[in-house]
Amino acid sequence: MKPHEYKLFDVVALAQDIAGTDLRAGQTGTIVEQLSGGAFEVEFTDAFGCTILSLGLLPDDLRPAPANDTPRSGTPALPVSVTAE
Repeated sequence: MKPHEYKLFDVVALAQDIAGTDLRAGQTGTIVEQLSGGAFEVEFTDAFGCTILSLGLLPDDLRPAPANDTPRSGTPALPVSVTAE
C-alpha cells in the first residue's frame, strides 16, 4: 500500500498519542510546513483558532483526517464572556 502523500495546509489526524503532550490519537491539526527528512510541522489549535502546540511529526504519526473534519483541540477552550460597554 502506497503511503499517503501529505501537502501544505492538509488537515491531518494523529495516528497515536504524542508522549509528553496533551495531544491524543484522532486530534486534528494543519500541516504548516514541510521539514527535512520527510517530516511536517503540524499546528494544533483551540476552538478559537489560537495555536496550542506546533510540532514536527513524521508521516507515520499522521493519518488523513475525515473529509468533513476541521482542526480542533481535544481539550475544550474555556468560555469567554464579552461585556458591551
